[in-house]
This record gives sequence, C-alpha cells and structure tokens, in this order.
Amino acid sequence: MKRIISPLLLILFSTSAFAQELFQAFEVDKAAAPRGGQAILDLFLQTNLRFPLRAEADHVSGRVFVQAIVETDGRLSNVSVLRSLRPDCDQEALRLIKSFNAWQPAENNGKPVRQQIAVPVLFKSDIPVYIGTGERIDFYASDGSSVQEDATRAIIKRIALVDSTGFPTGDITFMEKAGKRWKKVLTSRYRQTEHENGPATPYDTIHGFRQIDFINDRKSIEGNSYGFYKTGELAFMKPYVRNDISGSLYFFHPNGVVAERSVYTPTEIEQTFWYPNGQIRAVETIQRMANKSGRLYTAGLVSQWDSNGRKLVTDGKGTAVYHSWQYNPARKRYTVFTETGKVDDSRRQGIWKGTSLDGSYTYQETYQFGEMIDGWAVTTGEDTVRYTQLEVDPVFGKGQKDLGDFLIKNVRYPVSPGRAGTINVVSKAMVSFLVNTDGRVSDIEVIGPAAAGLEQEMRRLAKQTGKKWTPGYRRGKPVNMKYTLPFTFNFRGIVDDTPLAKLPFSQDSEW
Repeated sequence: MKRIISPLLLILFSTSAFAQELFQAFEVDKAAAPRGGQAILDLFLQTNLRFPLRAEADHVSGRVFVQAIVETDGRLSNVSVLRSLRPDCDQEALRLIKSFNAWQPAENNGKPVRQQIAVPVLFKSDIPVYIGTGERIDFYASDGSSVQEDATRAIIKRIALVDSTGFPTGDITFMEKAGKRWKKVLTSRYRQTEHENGPATPYDTIHGFRQIDFINDRKSIEGNSYGFYKTGELAFMKPYVRNDISGSLYFFHPNGVVAERSVYTPTEIEQTFWYPNGQIRAVETIQRMANKSGRLYTAGLVSQWDSNGRKLVTDGKGTAVYHSWQYNPARKRYTVFTETGKVDDSRRQGIWKGTSLDGSYTYQETYQFGEMIDGWAVTTGEDTVRYTQLEVDPVFGKGQKDLGDFLIKNVRYPVSPGRAGTINVVSKAMVSFLVNTDGRVSDIEVIGPAAAGLEQEMRRLAKQTGKKWTPGYRRGKPVNMKYTLPFTFNFRGIVDDTPLAKLPFSQDSEW
C-alpha cells in the first residue's frame, strides 16, 4: 500500500522544523538582544542583583556565565550555568536571568528563530562585610561615615541580627568605643506587623502582607523597613532616617522583579519603573514639594516604553501612557487607572484622557506646560463633575488660623501625680490621620518621637478636631484623604490638666 504525503503537510513540517532549529549568534542575520539594548539589561541586572551575604563577606569578585535559549516570542528557556563562580552566586545568577524575559528574538530571512545566548552576571564586593553567627556587623567613624575598609578606625559598631540571606531577624544594637572596650549606647527594636487586608504595593493582587521595621529609642522608624507578600516574596524595602525616607526605595512585583526604584535626594526623586517581565517601563523625576497631605508632584517624564519595548517618550517628548494607582483607605484597595496624552519638555501638554480598569470611571483634562487648566470626570450612573484643581486639601474650619487657634486653646500637657509645677518642654513630632468625606477623622497615627505623655495628647487633639473638617477633593469629588499635622511643643510654665491657653506661661507652639 502506497503512502501519500500531502504537499501542504510537507510545507508545515518544514516550517516547524525550521522554527525549532537552534542557531548561534554568528549563524543568524540579526542576533537576539535585550529590548532597548545592552544598557537596559545591565540596568536590570544591577538593580535586581541580591548579593549573597556569605559571598559578600568573603569578598567574592567574579562572573557567572549563564546560557539560555531566546525563543521566537522573546522568552527564555533552558537556562543553566555555563561557567560557575560558587554555588550561592550561581543560584542568584540563574534567578536573575530567568527573571528577564524581554528579549528581541534573532532573525533569519526576516523571520524569528531560536538562538543560544550566554550572559555574564558580575559579582563584585567593594566594601568588606563582617558577619558572625546570625549577625552582620558594620563599622562607622564618629561622623557616621562607613569605615568598613578599615574597622580599626571605627568609633561606632552596628550589630544586626540577620538570617542567611541578610534579612533581619531581631534587634539592631549600636555600640560606641570607649578606650579598648565597646559600650552599648542604643538599640533599635525589631518590630513585625501582620497586615491581613491591605495591599503591600500597588502591584499586589493577593492582599495581606508582613512588615518588618525598627523603632529606635526615640520611637522613630530607623533603617530599612521590609514588606513581604503572603507568598514570602519581598514586596518593598524602604530606607528611613528618623521617620523620613532617605536613599533608595524599592517596590517589587510578586514574581520578585523590581517594579520601582526611587532614589531620594533633598530636592527630587528619580524614579525608574519595570514591567513584570523585566522590560523597562519609564524613567521620571518628581519634585519634593509636599503639601499638608504629604503628597508629591510629578515634575517630568523623561522616557517611557510599552510592554513590547517600543519607546513612547524620548528625551521628554512623545505620547505617553500612564498606569496609575489610587489607594482607597476605606476599602483598603488600589484602583487602577490608565491615562494617555502628549508630553513635551517632560511635561503634560494638551488633552489627557483616563479611565479606571473596570471602565466605570472616566475623565479628561487639559494641560498647559504641565499645569492642569480644567477637567471633567464621570462615574457610571452619575452626573459629570467639572473641576479646575486635581486635588484640594482638607480644611479645618475656615483655614489654618482656625486650626492653630483650636489647638492652642485645647492642648493639655499631661502631668503624672507629683509632677505638677514648673516645667520646660521641647518636643517635635507629627500626627497623621484620615479626613473622611463626612468631616470625621480616623486612622490616627503619631509619627516620630514625642516626649513622655505627648503621644497620647496628640492623638486626643487629632480626634477632637473631628466633624470640623471640610473634606479633601479629588477630581471634583469629596474623598477620604490623609492629612499630616506637625507639632512643635515648646513651652514652660506651671501645669496640671488645665488647658494651656489658660495658664500663666510663655509658649511658642507651631502647627
């Protein structure tokens, strides 16, 4: 019996075999490459590398070469170590390369083909790291500068309890050199908090996370604060200096890839964003102009790419697509918005249109040199709202003067039995709270150190301001909005539980 093979079947078989054939870089017309170029991959590797703690302590320097196949859709397969450095570095190199799936596939005759690649991952330990059994030790000079390279010059020693990956497991102790001995001077207390409902980051689709931070003797958050998704993956890392973020802040996608890196300077924040596949998304700057609600304002979009690596904005000019997140404190959820419009000189220009992910909320705004001129927004089933300001802060009474007068009139300095008499108190701290749409306040939190008893007083005062607020507005509608109130207690006099405004003392308080 004769077997008849269809010509069409032969063509399909030939095409399939060609697509599955594996090529080397010198065998293709156009070699596989990272979308956006080698510099984009280098930035990804530098940002996402987690140097193994033991390797860092051993001053390891060298490269792991990882081989893989770039498939015709730009994803990687068959990822393995081609040249080893040491096991812990090998594993980290594999994790890194597997995380980056933003490749432009190789081409032959104008068609994508599979290609073998090799990528070096650099490990270089410039500053010595000292580790003991379950602890990491860092050395500093009297001015706070690091002297890891010459610990004999150290005046301050920082001892942190950590696990094998370098994440904290307990308190941080600071010691000061006194002659030939070290004396304990300060302890930052390890604090772990479980958040059952709220999202860890705007990228969290699971909700609920674990947070680790450190509280120093003055009740300020100090050092790195870590968040972990329910899966155990790192969600964020925020560096604090006396409750203020300082340095580089990171948010992570649930798959472990860095989603945002924000580098804080005194005047601005430089931000870089990535898609979950490692493709760079945007580079922008934010001026550090905080209002009473503690928000920051975007200064300019420098560059932007779509998820396929196509550049949308170059040198501050192009048609941008923003994916933004607005947190709803009442629902403990983020609402995702997509908006698009022209960018010129890194600033919004002309008409911008936006919509929520579910399509229930749309808006349109007109911008001139980055400033919003007017806009309208509509929620499904409701009337259109027009506005000329994107956000309006909550207002107490008729304004700041009313708020100051209210606080001076009602503040009390709590005195324990036997302590009544002449006092001299100087203390600074902040209290933040949510001003709800009905004018009430909730979610009161004291930020920063406060003298004994003043934290409770700040909470009492914040709560007492309730019902006297006009709520904040966003896009023409009242919303629950966070408000931050700075306190400077600076007074002296004879005190008991009588309102301070009625006591014979000189006071210089600021709010």
